[in-house]
Amino acid sequence: MEGERRFRTGLFGYKKQDVYDFIEKLARDLEEQIKEKDDELSTLRQENKELKSKLDQSIAKIDQIENDRSYIANAIIKAEEKAKAIMDDAVAEAELKKQELQIKIQRENDKLKQVKQELHELKDNAINAVKKYESQLIELVGNEEMVSPQELEVTEYQNEAIEEVAYVNEDIQEKSEE
Repeated sequence: MEGERRFRTGLFGYKKQDVYDFIEKLARDLEEQIKEKDDELSTLRQENKELKSKLDQSIAKIDQIENDRSYIANAIIKAEEKAKAIMDDAVAEAELKKQELQIKIQRENDKLKQVKQELHELKDNAINAVKKYESQLIELVGNEEMVSPQELEVTEYQNEAIEEVAYVNEDIQEKSEE
């Protein structure tokens, strides 16, 4: 058989030197095998240590990524909330300005109505004054057949006043239509 060792025989059995040589050879072989196994075990321990280190690094990276993800998610939520608050404030401010402008427009419309009313009253007063002067002029002309230059000037002045009131009235009507 292979690996089987045969010893030479001597006076009291096998030769001691052959047995000692065999035992030494077995011891060397076993030591080599033990050394190989120790080296292999040391290599495996080193690989295990490296793998554990890589695992710890991977876990740390995963934790960091998770923390970053959580931070980013919170930042996005806060940004959305802030944007909503800004929009709400802008809408409220716009609504307030709109109300202020509506009040201002109403005041201006009231002023315009008042000016129109005053203009209408002035026009009526001017017309009444012209009619009064005209009736007085007719009485004077009826009493006197001839009209003096001063009376002609008064009539011209009255006509100019009537034309001016009509012009102002037209201008106000155009502005109110705009």
